Amino acid sequence: MGFQEWIKGFAYKSGFENMTKSTLIRSSTITDLKNSPVLVNSSSNGWNFVFMEQVLMNNNVNIYTQQHIVDVYNGDQKVGRMKWLAATLSGYIHSTVQSISPNSFEIKIGYRLDFLEEIEESEQKQDIMYSVEAEVNQHKRDIQTTTDNIETNKNNIETNIVNTDNIQNSIKKQEDKLKNVERKLTTRMNNMKSRMKEQYDKTNRVSGDTNRLQNRVKGLETLEIEPFGGYSSIIGVQKRLLNITEQEKDRLDNKNQNYDDQDENRNKMQMIMLSEKDKQNKYMLLAVIFVVVFVIAFFFTYIQHVKKQKSIWFDIIMILLIISALIYAITVYIDIQNRDPNNFSKLGPTADNLIVVPSDKGDGKHGIKYGIAETTDLQGGGCKGDACCGPGSHWAKSDTDTSLGRCVES
Repeated sequence: MGFQEWIKGFAYKSGFENMTKSTLIRSSTITDLKNSPVLVNSSSNGWNFVFMEQVLMNNNVNIYTQQHIVDVYNGDQKVGRMKWLAATLSGYIHSTVQSISPNSFEIKIGYRLDFLEEIEESEQKQDIMYSVEAEVNQHKRDIQTTTDNIETNKNNIETNIVNTDNIQNSIKKQEDKLKNVERKLTTRMNNMKSRMKEQYDKTNRVSGDTNRLQNRVKGLETLEIEPFGGYSSIIGVQKRLLNITEQEKDRLDNKNQNYDDQDENRNKMQMIMLSEKDKQNKYMLLAVIFVVVFVIAFFFTYIQHVKKQKSIWFDIIMILLIISALIYAITVYIDIQNRDPNNFSKLGPTADNLIVVPSDKGDGKHGIKYGIAETTDLQGGGCKGDACCGPGSHWAKSDTDTSLGRCVES
């Protein structure tokens, strides 16, 4: 049943079907208000309506000593109806008015005042019809606003669900990538350990031969060869053999040291990669915290404003949740900033809660062996290229990932 049919039925049942329509006798548009906006209510104390007007239709209507019924319009939309009780002119029009329907409403600049015939009993009956019409229109607007809000909240929930799925997929991809890098590093470490063990065995065998050679030379030194100065010649040969032996021993020791340095560098590289993984996990935790808090806060807001289930406990729970999440997020972020970029499981050298122990040794730098960096952050100012390698080795880039590399023997 349409609105017009409902109004007609209401008028018939109420006995108002025979009432007459009021006659428009003057129309004015408000061009200036002393106080804007003006609130019209059921009381009529003092000059509560001070304004200037542009008269659209006058017909010599006296608005200063006679009472009228006035309909107030904002464009074509009726705002309300009021009684015009008295008025005077002093620059502005000073009028005393009293609301009829609804009980109170506002008048603003640009609104139109339609003056009707003087107050009659039939007009009072018609006021009931206008009041019913105004209330029905207000209910229609409230229903439309509620429907629009429900549709908007539904779209927001669907968008949040999609964003949460995207974050979970991104976290899974990062974890898979870090696992692949960890497997590659483990394989390389195992291969390098096998090679170092073989080289170490060879070095031990060479060292054993060198020691036996030195013992034999020392035995020759005890010989006494008298004829033709043979003793002096043997001593010279022995010294040359000792020099050669010492040089070879130094070369092998340096080579063995290079292998030790390479192993230490690889261990530090693996530690840096694991540190980066822990740091990324912390940042992912911050993102998840904000997403979860937003979803829960939106849920409580939806319950209170859409489902109309308002409660002070909902507000208290939501405020405590947001404050707790912010405090926890700030704590996590400060912890990230205080961590050592080389080893995320340890505090950094500039952390506020770090206990500094005085030391007479070292320059305080954290770098890969033979590096020159203040830190070992992969994206920071760590050692680069050959500067990371020890004597007798150089930097070689990885064939599969150019951002990685290792020190190899020259």
